[in-house]
Amino acid sequence: MRLFGLKRAFTLMEVNLAVFIMAGGILTMVALYPLGFRENEQSVEDVAGAAMADTVLNPLAAALSSTNVAWSVWKELCSSSKPYSNPDSGWAAYFDRPERFERPKRGMTGIAQQVANEIYSKCTQGASEFASFSAPGESDGLRYALVASYGTRFDANGNEEVDYQRISLCMRVVKRPGQLLAAPVYYTEVRFQGDSTK
Repeated sequence: MRLFGLKRAFTLMEVNLAVFIMAGGILTMVALYPLGFRENEQSVEDVAGAAMADTVLNPLAAALSSTNVAWSVWKELCSSSKPYSNPDSGWAAYFDRPERFERPKRGMTGIAQQVANEIYSKCTQGASEFASFSAPGESDGLRYALVASYGTRFDANGNEEVDYQRISLCMRVVKRPGQLLAAPVYYTEVRFQGDSTK
């Protein structure tokens, strides 16, 4: 016998299927939240790293571009005896963490601070137009690594040789020291502008 006016209800199978489909969609959306938070944190770190690189590299490039830098001083800035000069050790100095630098926890900042201060102080001796340079320390958990090195060029025979006319400054900014070699490189190059007879 057929009852008029009554509608057919959902079966238990249909309800379970609808709940399963909704749960799958909601779980997929929830799974995207950690990815979004991680990408947001990375973008904040990248912006802060670029700002820190700008703060460190601009004064150093200005000091190196000074016309009163003597050639003798310029040729000693990135000599092979320095732990941060390429190709002798370069970035490896930040992993070696020699005893003369700060504790291993702050070794990266310690070496970078020494590089920045040594270059800046040698290039600005007697130059009143430059203020005293102070590279930033740890900021928002970020630490920076700085490598100064001479450029290279090829001679007439195709052999690679050191180009003392150019100094390159390469900087990386990281939150965790283990990420040093994965961090982007901020790079600037400065040519000798001073008197090569001094």
